[in-house]
Amino acid sequence: MNENEIIEQILQRIQKQVAEELEKIRIEIGLSIQEFAILLKKSKSYNSELRNGKNNCQLSTLAMLDYKTGYEVEIRFKKKEQSIVQTPQQMVSKLQHTLSELQPTLSALQQTLSTPQQALSELEQTLSKLQHTLSNLKL
Repeated sequence: MNENEIIEQILQRIQKQVAEELEKIRIEIGLSIQEFAILLKKSKSYNSELRNGKNNCQLSTLAMLDYKTGYEVEIRFKKKEQSIVQTPQQMVSKLQHTLSELQPTLSALQQTLSTPQQALSELEQTLSKLQHTLSNLKL
């Protein structure tokens, strides 16, 4: 999955969460779908469009909700268990760990290989492992 697909998936998840929260508030304050849409100055199909990824919620809509319904909008961020983004320190640490794992292999190669052809083949395999690790760092 490429970056754009991941971002789109995240956006759809957020839109769905917003739509669900708007629906809860609409029901709690006892408004029909049409009355709620008028209150927020949106179309009757707005919440459905959010839920289905056909519309983005604007901050101005959330501000209108906050102002007109007595519900305070609160946005929070929480740390993910596993983040795609890594700090430079995390990347360096992972690279150092990988290199330390490869060092015994390289040392053993130097001692045991009898021909340059074997050495080249083993070195290519080692470099391939290193390239794979680097690509997983998500630079």
